[in-house]
Amino acid sequence: MKWLELRILPVFVVSIFGVLIWLSSSFFYVVRLSFSYQDIASLVMALLGVGVIVSGVLGFRKQDTTVNPTTPEQASQLVTRGIYRYSRNPMYLGMLLFLMAFAVYLFTLTGWLWVPVFVLYMNKFQIQPEERILERIFGQEYVEYRNKVRRWI
Repeated sequence: MKWLELRILPVFVVSIFGVLIWLSSSFFYVVRLSFSYQDIASLVMALLGVGVIVSGVLGFRKQDTTVNPTTPEQASQLVTRGIYRYSRNPMYLGMLLFLMAFAVYLFTLTGWLWVPVFVLYMNKFQIQPEERILERIFGQEYVEYRNKVRRWI
């Protein structure tokens, strides 16, 4: 399965998982749950996710390094400021928040099953390969950063 590493743009991955959440919630749900202000909660989570993504992209742009997640070997700077002080992968965290918002909006247990699968996929096929490359490029500086800042939050 190594051929999947860094192959699919994360925006497509999150879209695929969004469709899976929708399909599960629409056709295969066992229990449909709802609560007061469910729509508002999902909107707040989605906006928070978008904000985290934008903050991550702006952090890369400020330091004039690549934003392309399929070519981490083109990184020219190790970004450790701003939101990167709290998460090594804020763009993926924002995508996770967006998926969670969608799962809250649809709120079926079967839809929620895809959220941890997204995390596992991103860890295995996107984040771990990026980390290997960044450690090769930035060496001890990246190792120290990785030891201080968590992968997601």
